[in-house]
Amino acid sequence: MPKFSTIGIILLVLGLVVFAYQGLSAFLAMGESDEFVYENISFGDILDEGFFSWIDGISSPSIRSIAETLINVSIAVWMLVGALLCFLIHAFRGPKHIK
Repeated sequence: MPKFSTIGIILLVLGLVVFAYQGLSAFLAMGESDEFVYENISFGDILDEGFFSWIDGISSPSIRSIAETLINVSIAVWMLVGALLCFLIHAFRGPKHIK
């Protein structure tokens, strides 16, 4: 199997596993309360805030806003976008079977 499709499948499975984990943790937290609270896991949650201090140095407010949005997007979304990108690369650069 070509490497881009293999990487895409791995990222797709990992993204779905992270979505399932987040949903299961929200479902299990319902034992403490009657509310279903789904919380995304993002890079901003798992990495130290000092790692993202360079974002405050961006002079353009719109670019700073985009950078903050990209940091706070769910890791599962990043994995699914990466899988889609790998599948597209495989579609255009993969082996060609011309008969």
